[in-house]
Amino acid sequence: YFLNIAQNGNPFSAPLAEGDVVEIFATGYDSTGAETATASMVLARKGSYITEWTEWDLSSLGRVAKVRFNIKGGPATEWGMTTPKYFAIDNIAIEE
Repeated sequence: YFLNIAQNGNPFSAPLAEGDVVEIFATGYDSTGAETATASMVLARKGSYITEWTEWDLSSLGRVAKVRFNIKGGPATEWGMTTPKYFAIDNIAIEE
């Protein structure tokens, strides 16, 4: 769904234009709720899209109790981003 809208648009969102970048951010939090670090990865740019499973090493977040994900970028209105905020995640590996 995201890829189709990013490439072709729909009545609610224009397709990605030159210079548009959609990024996913992962922010780690320790057991007290304090932010440890944030890592980012580009999901899409006009003409360049992640279309297969891609490994994302989040070890730069440090020791965390939780990770929060957010997506930003692409076409927007006064109410925010108009491209769908969807991504898939799988094969999470946790090291202690």
